Amino acid sequence: AYAAEEKARIFYDNHQPAFTKMVESIIRRYNLYVPDEEFQETFDDTMSFMLTKLNNFSAEKGTKAYSYCGTVCKNYLIYTTKRYII
Repeated sequence: AYAAEEKARIFYDNHQPAFTKMVESIIRRYNLYVPDEEFQETFDDTMSFMLTKLNNFSAEKGTKAYSYCGTVCKNYLIYTTKRYII
């Protein structure tokens, strides 16, 4: 098993840039801005939510991890923005 420091280094060096680009792209591409929030707050909330759902990913279901994460983010943002629609 990896030490916590090694896991953090791997995440920040390899995964965080890809996740950052993915979340930013989803927010902008699908115009999923949360009313009354700054972009950074929406981004941070979405990234945090996605990271909490990573443990639910299973490669045995036949999906790719990046696709799974993108779907989690998009669904979270859709749900979050719909709360503001009357």
